[in-house]
Amino acid sequence: MPLKRKQKLLNDSKKRIDLRNRVIIFVSLAILISLFLPRGKGLEYNYELGDITEEEIVAEFDFPIYKDDAKYRADQKVAIREVPYYFERKDEIKEEQSSRIHEFLTVLQKVRRARQNLKEAQQQWWEAGGQDGGHNPDYFSRVQARVKTDSASLAQELSNFSASYPFDLSNSEWREFLGNGELTADKINYEEFATFVVNISRGLWTHGILSVNKKNIHADVIDIVYEGIHDENLNAGDFLDIPEALVKARIELESSYLSPNDIRRSVGTKIVGEFLRPNLIYNNTKTEKEQANKRAEVPQAIGNVFKNERIVDANTRITPESLQKIKSYIRAWLEQNEKATFLDILSVWIARFLLVGIVLSFFFTFLRTYRQALFEDNKMILLFSTMYLMMVAVGWTFAVWLGLSEYAIPITVAAMVFTVLLDARIAVMATVTLAIILAFMVGNKLDFVIVSLFSSVAAVYAVRQLRARIQIFYAILYILVCGSLAIISIGLLKESHLNSILNNLLYLSVGAVLAPFITYGLSALFEIVFGITSDLTLLEMTDFNHPLLKRLSQEANGTFNHSVVVGNLAESCANAVGANPLLCRVGAYYHDIGKMVRPEYYIENQMGEDNKHDTLSPTLSATIIGSHVKDGLKLAREYRLPSLISDFIPMHHGTTRIEYFYQRALELADGDQSKVNESDFIYAGPTPDTKETGILMICEAVEAAVRSIKKPTLGSIEAMVDTIIEKRLKEGQLDNCPLTMRDLAKLKGDVRGKDGLLPVLRGIYHIRVEYPGTKKIESAPTS
Repeated sequence: MPLKRKQKLLNDSKKRIDLRNRVIIFVSLAILISLFLPRGKGLEYNYELGDITEEEIVAEFDFPIYKDDAKYRADQKVAIREVPYYFERKDEIKEEQSSRIHEFLTVLQKVRRARQNLKEAQQQWWEAGGQDGGHNPDYFSRVQARVKTDSASLAQELSNFSASYPFDLSNSEWREFLGNGELTADKINYEEFATFVVNISRGLWTHGILSVNKKNIHADVIDIVYEGIHDENLNAGDFLDIPEALVKARIELESSYLSPNDIRRSVGTKIVGEFLRPNLIYNNTKTEKEQANKRAEVPQAIGNVFKNERIVDANTRITPESLQKIKSYIRAWLEQNEKATFLDILSVWIARFLLVGIVLSFFFTFLRTYRQALFEDNKMILLFSTMYLMMVAVGWTFAVWLGLSEYAIPITVAAMVFTVLLDARIAVMATVTLAIILAFMVGNKLDFVIVSLFSSVAAVYAVRQLRARIQIFYAILYILVCGSLAIISIGLLKESHLNSILNNLLYLSVGAVLAPFITYGLSALFEIVFGITSDLTLLEMTDFNHPLLKRLSQEANGTFNHSVVVGNLAESCANAVGANPLLCRVGAYYHDIGKMVRPEYYIENQMGEDNKHDTLSPTLSATIIGSHVKDGLKLAREYRLPSLISDFIPMHHGTTRIEYFYQRALELADGDQSKVNESDFIYAGPTPDTKETGILMICEAVEAAVRSIKKPTLGSIEAMVDTIIEKRLKEGQLDNCPLTMRDLAKLKGDVRGKDGLLPVLRGIYHIRVEYPGTKKIESAPTS
């Protein structure tokens, strides 16, 4: 089989596989989106408060009028307040905690006695001679041994105390309470104090201490169970919670110990606070079970509508009562259709699938017609499908599941993501399709379509030509202003309630503030996942501190300056023909990076030195010059440049001939072309295949050619531009490039204009337009 035919068969097979995959993606997207759409009466009778009915609505069957959610929840709250909170009295807590208070004060007494013993031993040690050792060594040794023993006993008692209780006995308050280890008579009767603290606590337990703060008891009464006996319908205010019990204990201590400086006040309060426990224990399980039963008893309906009864007349304003009847009718219809046959369900689903497919076809037909390269790239089709499905899922979650305003749906995120990653035209068309689908989902709301499109177009406008990251955040203001204008206008036109307008504005504002941040994150994620180079990435690559550009400026400064000038030319030309100016500039910056491998072989880097090519054969010189393309691609891979940028490296020369060295070779061969292998002097290509790479090819050649003109004038520069464009056309270098003849005329530009080659070249070489009378003025003598 001939090689060409085999290759054709392989290409045809690949196209069939790609087409099949596109169809699978499209059908899968339509199926998934159709699952989110409502059906039946939910679409037919989707009205809001203040709307005017288009037709009379008559009930096709009996159904109850359900309460709205707010009313139903309010009734349930009232109902469950009638359910008492159930508590169980546990008097064993009183006995356990009373015993623990006595144990605590007993341990305190041990610590106090250990301190006194150590104090007494230390006193004897000083009396026996202290550090001098005294006159009776035996007695002094016994006293010293006692000091050590008593010190160890005190340390053990303090360790035992710290392990069991949270108090720090080293602070001044507790040291004062324990007498500071003084040997004088006790100032405090500890047994009497212990009894008093226990009696206060027992009194509180007898009163009853609730395990739940009273603020958290949402019931009119409580029930207390004690040894199987119920005390019902008790007032919670007759009992104490922990904060109230502590306050009451403090008051009793202060009334018994009248002096404000009496240490027993504060110590007693702390002891009560440590050991006080609630003895009325909340029965959470029983309470919640009774509340659930009571909640279930609350009726959902407030009336009934019978078959053939008019729900609302035609051309009538929707009131709260009629709106609730319509919502109840839709709910009843959905409940009935849960029992529908498989055939009924299937027919409804097919209808939704077809509707979604029709709407999606608007966008994908646009791609097929105006962006065929994107349409044939299944990775891009998957990107569009992912964003569509994400927005529909988020919209369903917010508007249907959570019941929020439809203006909480962040449709502007999709518009900005598509603009940042692709372009504004695609973003607008994608947003139109998405807005229609979301409008179906939230109930055929034309209002939503108008507001969404107006705010999304404003967001697209804000980021359409991204030159600074801050532009993304300017979109907040654009979305807020445009969306608010649309909502207010529609609200006033429909005479909507002020609360409804303000509610919609609130959700729009939240979405507007969050949209830029979500856009920033999603754009970065999609760039990585789908291998796209966005304007945000291109902006980062214009930074001269980028490692490659920094190397280029240091190792091949002449090439670097050449690239910057070409970048200015390319950006101006891109503006003239509607190409991507930022991409053109970035491509120009990196198109000659391969020259820094052997910078001295390129004229712009020789700086008046001897030309190294003077000693080389033309063929070798052409090989060296042509190698900068291969070296540039190698550096692009090493520094992981996006393919969108690395494409500029081979395409800016295409398959042109290295003319200077080819002519030299011909001279050396005395003009005999048979002695010169032309292929040794031709770049490997490929030729440009986008507007941007085509623009760079022309700008690069023009910049180099104009720089070679010894005395550039406007006429000579214009002639050179025409020559280069014509030459590239004749050589077929622009055959695969979408630049039209009209575009090529625009690339040249007008010297008095602002876009194209001539305005930039005029600025670079300081060429002024000659006005009438100029020569006469210049020839006049100067004083």
